[in-house]
Amino acid sequence: APTRCGARARPGAAPGRRCPPPRPRPTPAARRRPLAWFLLSADRPYDLTHEVFALTRDGRAPFPGAGDPAAALAADAPLSDHAYALRTAAALLKVCVRRDALDAACELLANLGQLGARAGGDALGELYRQAADYVASRRNADGSFGETHDAARVRAAKGIPAYDVEVGGTLHTTFVCLWALAQRPGGGVDVSRPA
Repeated sequence: APTRCGARARPGAAPGRRCPPPRPRPTPAARRRPLAWFLLSADRPYDLTHEVFALTRDGRAPFPGAGDPAAALAADAPLSDHAYALRTAAALLKVCVRRDALDAACELLANLGQLGARAGGDALGELYRQAADYVASRRNADGSFGETHDAARVRAAKGIPAYDVEVGGTLHTTFVCLWALAQRPGGGVDVSRPA
């Protein structure tokens, strides 16, 4: 006889046996990867940024279990998933700005807002403001963000002769930069002209 979860019951098992709850898949926040792990390649910070996007429904919902960001950053605070994501995003954002990794910096800036950070007088608010100013300063004369690329070199490196360099390059970066700047509460970032 089938059980409630659809599996066949073992002979002699009690009828109506319930299935165990599904195990959640570990995520970067749940795995608590050290900062050094994210720095091993330029792609690894996106593991965290995309998780925050998914868990907040692209900023339309609070991060699960989120509390006060300042409390989450306190040295004596328990390391919840929210505190881990906030601390890691802030640390990665500093590195990405220092390395001029604009695309990742924009995703991380968006994450800070989705994790509850706001421009203000505390250290997290100052990081938020400085990162937003950095992003705004990287606007190109044509209004886009990101680097223009040598199309032939990029296609050869990717091994995809038909790769659309503009979509793969400046379009995505422009989108995430504008998204990060637009979600900033209180505004204050002038993107009307290039820096």
